[in-house]
Amino acid sequence: MGNIWNIKGRYKAAMNNEIRGDRGIWSGGIDPAVNTIDYTEISSLGNAADFGDLKGNRYYHSACGNSTRYIAMAGVAPADSSTDDVEYVQFATKGNGAFFSDATVTNREMAGFSNETRGVSGGASSPYIDVIEYIVLATIGTNGLDFGNLSANRSYMGGFASPTRGVFVGGFAPGAQVNIMEYITIASTGDTTDFGDLTQTARNCGGMASETRGLRFSGESGGSFTNVIDYVTIASTGDASDFGDATVARQDASTAASFTRGVGAGGQSPGYNNTMDYVTIASTGDAADFGDLTVSASHHEGSSDAHGGLA
Repeated sequence: MGNIWNIKGRYKAAMNNEIRGDRGIWSGGIDPAVNTIDYTEISSLGNAADFGDLKGNRYYHSACGNSTRYIAMAGVAPADSSTDDVEYVQFATKGNGAFFSDATVTNREMAGFSNETRGVSGGASSPYIDVIEYIVLATIGTNGLDFGNLSANRSYMGGFASPTRGVFVGGFAPGAQVNIMEYITIASTGDTTDFGDLTQTARNCGGMASETRGLRFSGESGGSFTNVIDYVTIASTGDASDFGDATVARQDASTAASFTRGVGAGGQSPGYNNTMDYVTIASTGDAADFGDLTVSASHHEGSSDAHGGLA
């Protein structure tokens, strides 16, 4: 039997009774530095399982994905130096990372998101820059391309996307944490536009989304770890509203989402942890326990094959 497709990339594979359009992947991190790739099926509950390995230890990278590929971009590589290396795995096939292309910059602590055709990465911390770049997800070997610029040099942001719009949230501009949100239209190129403000300043925060709603997950605010989750309607502009609280106050959790559910995993609180939380994106309320990663990690990244940016 073949694959049975339905709308928006959600489909079931009859072979092996495996459900597609529901897989979250988490890569790398500090535990200390690891090359681990974990995965879960987001519609279920339970602990993550081993997917494979990155080509080498990697952290401080950005991540994105479409319905077939997970991308890990730049960050810090084994020698503790920044890299421009981009690698990928296929969501449907467990295995190790392979070379995809080169990013436009050699740097760390970017924020990433994507739609079905483009992966976007913005900002960085070494040095702080305002660069936004993109890659074409369908074509292995196509290097990063210039997209535009953030409103200022910034890093430690979160990010999420609808099929048309990507939003950078929070972060750290040299000298201060910020609560700002700004957005781009993913299919075009150009500089960001102001979206509104988070409910608090936040750096090292995560972002996840359905097609309509984007969530900022946890982070550091005012020098303390926070459990705050807030949300916006991506198609509009305006300030964020309170969604609820994560189960653990922490920074540097990585995130992945299906079309209905968001998962925040790992982080620092202050020690590294393997906690996975989940929320139903269309509602509001506190997060609940999902399961555990295979490692306790921070400065790792996540994405899925069915997040809000896919249509």
